[in-house]
Amino acid sequence: MLDGEAGSALSGGALRQRGSSQQDSEMHQQQQQPSKQLHQQLHLQQHHALSESTVSMALQMAPPLAVAGLGMSLAGLVLDELQRWPEFVRHPELLVMVPAIIGLKGNLEMTLASRLSTQAHLGTFNETSRLRSLVWGNLVLTQLQAVLVGFLAALVAILLNSTGGGGGAPHGSSSALERGLFLLATSTATASLASLLLGLVVSAVIVASERCRLNPDNLATPIAASLGDFASLLALAWLARQLDGSGMWPMSCLLAGYACLLPVLAAAAARNPFAQAALRQSWLPVLAAMLASSLGGLVFRRCASRLPLLALFQPVINGIGGNIAAIQASRLSTCAHRLPDESTADLPPACQQLFCGAAGGSRATRLLLGLVVPCHLLAICCVLALAPDGAFSISAAFLACYLAACLLQVAILLWLANWVVYWIWSFGHDPDSASIPYLTGVGDFLGAVLLAAAFTALTAWQRL
Repeated sequence: MLDGEAGSALSGGALRQRGSSQQDSEMHQQQQQPSKQLHQQLHLQQHHALSESTVSMALQMAPPLAVAGLGMSLAGLVLDELQRWPEFVRHPELLVMVPAIIGLKGNLEMTLASRLSTQAHLGTFNETSRLRSLVWGNLVLTQLQAVLVGFLAALVAILLNSTGGGGGAPHGSSSALERGLFLLATSTATASLASLLLGLVVSAVIVASERCRLNPDNLATPIAASLGDFASLLALAWLARQLDGSGMWPMSCLLAGYACLLPVLAAAAARNPFAQAALRQSWLPVLAAMLASSLGGLVFRRCASRLPLLALFQPVINGIGGNIAAIQASRLSTCAHRLPDESTADLPPACQQLFCGAAGGSRATRLLLGLVVPCHLLAICCVLALAPDGAFSISAAFLACYLAACLLQVAILLWLANWVVYWIWSFGHDPDSASIPYLTGVGDFLGAVLLAAAFTALTAWQRL
């Protein structure tokens, strides 16, 4: 389902066969010269798959990314409104949590989509019993991760807001303990609810894509994202309104219920053959991504008051950039899994070769980079159509600063995706479970920093 040369973006056009202990004398020769047999085996595998032309890739990638852009525009409008809600004014830590909560969609649901897409390429969906075990095990795993990471995201938000210049938050009549319970309960329940709903949607999309002989690597992650940001923010807003002022006992009981659920989820994931490896390997990437997203949330929290447009476009730049990086990582991960046994990849291509080369992987990279501007322009049009009249205006300077930040973010993420997948695969880990969280976490942080820098430069230019 990948194009015939997609592996070149991962391997730089050269793959080598690892010699066994009985072939040590041939190791040096194999490392010096690419293995023609390995290239032939990889080419045969991809030839029997649904080979993709540039037009085919564009037709599969563009519509889901466009829909995702519309969903993120709605999320930006929701976030712009939420920052003025009484619950968010009383608890400014909620704004710090927003990128981390939204990022769970990238850290968990996109990772789920990548794992399921790889299994679809490998033929696991052909057996109903294995398909059920695959979907069940991965849904249980994502629920376990969502509960734990949602809880930790609230702890990090509290810490960053208190030590990172969060400002004197209005405490009202709530005690510190009650405020802490509110944040922990809201974040944990939001992550759990959003993960469950999105996990079901992602699983259905990938099964339908496989049945229709479409490449789920191109479809699943953008579709998950089109619903993820909007659904996560709505869940956060609803739960914040329900739990704020409800008292300590309801929130304590909610957290206790999740604490009792964790061992059950962990035991179920540990017994499932399709979730065992991810259960061991995916924690560090997810936690690292949560921390990076939280740092991006701190940047957003500190800049939102003096840059009014930041809330509108923060979900858009993070979402579209994360989606494109996730598509790249998912395709590269699938290509790595399709390699013959005991094979490895050479270093990724240089930056110039990645973006300007003639190989299939470079074509896909250029296509993804070329979709950045149309997707963001569509998102801006959506924001203009849905925002109240006179809420903001678009100038040529605004477009130049905003699109420059978006292109720089995506270019960095596309280049980084090749290295992340390469290093994870080199260490014997599954890039489906580890690469996307790193990329979305970095993308959230880059998006917050670059967007704040772009709007700051625009403000300074307008004052001249």
